[in-house]
Amino acid sequence: MNQHISVAALVAAGQAIPADGPTIVQILETIARAYERKPDTIYPAVRDVEFKAENVVNAIRIFGTALQPAVDTLNAMNVPTQPTVGSVRRSLGNLTKDDIHELACECKGVEVSGQTMAKRFRELAARKV
Repeated sequence: MNQHISVAALVAAGQAIPADGPTIVQILETIARAYERKPDTIYPAVRDVEFKAENVVNAIRIFGTALQPAVDTLNAMNVPTQPTVGSVRRSLGNLTKDDIHELACECKGVEVSGQTMAKRFRELAARKV
């Protein structure tokens, strides 16, 4: 029996994405391009990522934060993602808390531009190669 499994399900299970689907690096680049389309948009950062326990970080809702465009882009790419840090982490190949900290934590500034978020997603992609 040949089953079709979504990219998100494979990522959540820690499995490799098939060659005919996007790689994590390609997904991260697509997200970077989405931020680049609105370089001057200012987004509020995610608060206190580094000071919270993993389960608390995973439950952080990200509506209206610097990570919201990533959720929108993932969903547009048919990678079902909920508006929580944990869902974003799973959809992007089980990102670490440190990865989220580097992407969008408030300690890097209470607000962040689309241009800066694009740069941060590209830096993350370079670390995933």
